[in-house]
Amino acid sequence: MATQFEPFPIATQYFSLATTALLNFGDAVELYLPTVITQPVSCELGLTRYREVILAVSMYLSFGFSTILLIPISNIIGRRPVLIVAVYFAIVSTVACSIVPNYDSLLASRILLGFSVAMNCVTVSIYMAEISSTRSFRTIALTINAIAFTIGGGWCGILGYLFLGKIGWRYFILVSSIPLFIIPLILLHLVLPESHPKFRKKRNQDEMPLVRVKSKACDVADSPNSTARSTGESITEDNETGVDRRVLWYIAKIFLHITFRHVPYFGSMLLLPGV
Repeated sequence: MATQFEPFPIATQYFSLATTALLNFGDAVELYLPTVITQPVSCELGLTRYREVILAVSMYLSFGFSTILLIPISNIIGRRPVLIVAVYFAIVSTVACSIVPNYDSLLASRILLGFSVAMNCVTVSIYMAEISSTRSFRTIALTINAIAFTIGGGWCGILGYLFLGKIGWRYFILVSSIPLFIIPLILLHLVLPESHPKFRKKRNQDEMPLVRVKSKACDVADSPNSTARSTGESITEDNETGVDRRVLWYIAKIFLHITFRHVPYFGSMLLLPGV
């Protein structure tokens, strides 16, 4: 039987939703930033077309492959510490991108930024799945986070159109990204709790545990355990992460799909003549 935990207060859940949505918004800005600043960066640093392509796809490669390691790490130290480290990494690598003197330093900063964005994106999805007290709120939270990520990419283009030519690409990186990480960092330190089951408070053992039963004709009465056993129905238990393994695998497939979809897209876009 799955261990039951005290639900998080609804205010905490909404604070978590706002924080994770803002993180996803900032991550999208960081991911789409190369498409906005490629031309001024190339003019200042004297990049060849080949180096432009490498610079555009480098963050996606580190973003994709690092997702495989993040779930086991967050199982050991918790989701909240991973998010805090990811935000600090994002701020440091973003500042580094804005002050680099040459192409090699910029490439290294973008790769580091890819790791931080991956830590945010993967952990945010699991964090909201664990912190949501109901399935409906979990669905709404994941949907809002996906919408925030989509809007962030478009917002990056709008900001580039309005400010890139006025303030230059170095200041543009700072202005477009840093404010989006400061507020989530404050909330993570002061408000948001850890969501991993092994760090949470368990329910009182006298309370009736909730049991999820997989059956086409589910007829659970006063005694869920005895009913499930008598009818031969199977009881599904959460794994040690508190989230069904199918959910974890689905999240991993999403971010691997993003990686292998966008790398050839941006590479071919930069190689097209006249672009």
